[in-house]
Amino acid sequence: MPSGITPHAQGLTPTGDVPVTDRGLAYGDGLFETIAVIDGKPKLLATHLARLQRGAERLAIAGLNFIALEAAVYAAAAAFVAHGAVKLLVTRGDGPRGYTPPVTQNPRWWLQSFAWTPPLELPSGAHVVTSSVRLGEQPLLAGLKHLNRLEQVLARAENPASRADEALMLDSAGRLVCATSANIFVVREGKLFTPRMDRCGVAGVVRGALLAGATNGDLPWSIAETELTLASLVGAEELFLTSALRGVWAVASVDGIPVPSGKVAKACFDYWSALP
Repeated sequence: MPSGITPHAQGLTPTGDVPVTDRGLAYGDGLFETIAVIDGKPKLLATHLARLQRGAERLAIAGLNFIALEAAVYAAAAAFVAHGAVKLLVTRGDGPRGYTPPVTQNPRWWLQSFAWTPPLELPSGAHVVTSSVRLGEQPLLAGLKHLNRLEQVLARAENPASRADEALMLDSAGRLVCATSANIFVVREGKLFTPRMDRCGVAGVVRGALLAGATNGDLPWSIAETELTLASLVGAEELFLTSALRGVWAVASVDGIPVPSGKVAKACFDYWSALP
């Protein structure tokens, strides 16, 4: 399937364009999900849609038909011969000039399809650096995958792929939050730790799946959501990143300092691989 906007959309112009009056374009007033497609099926779709619904409720975006969204994602996924990725974008729709949301909302959504090949085994260790770009704290938006991603854009411009596989991002108080497009886990003494998502950052779907697996006993380790700093990484037994498309990605070094590999990242990758 070629990359581009799929036929599954609501509220685009007849030529498939987004009107200039769209609030997502004007203000970033919307949400998005990037969904892995493996063997023609969208992976962790229920988790993606649950996060999207939480985001819509938090932003008070009304009128989304989640049954139609789910059907559209399944149809887009089935169009792939085997594997790919689908990006679902939702905005509040059109509105007049000014920040005040319109009283009557007609949310707009569309899907984009991309070529993508899933990792068949734990990806080789990521070399990450620390970004100088700090994440602003806004508890009302914490955890959501909203359209305002300029901090990540700046962090990636500072640290392109030619310099580092990923960049770690801290908040204004120096607390570790995430990577530019992934969550992070730290392994110490057989226990897993991951930053809380109550001030800023995106609560990723794979992160959520691992937390659920640890809670229900599918994973043999506990996972604590806590405050972490860069100092928390020193002496860690393992570090790994999680994201919807990479699954679990072991970290090989942070700012040039080697990080040991281990069994936890591999087990978490295998667990992610087996999830529907």
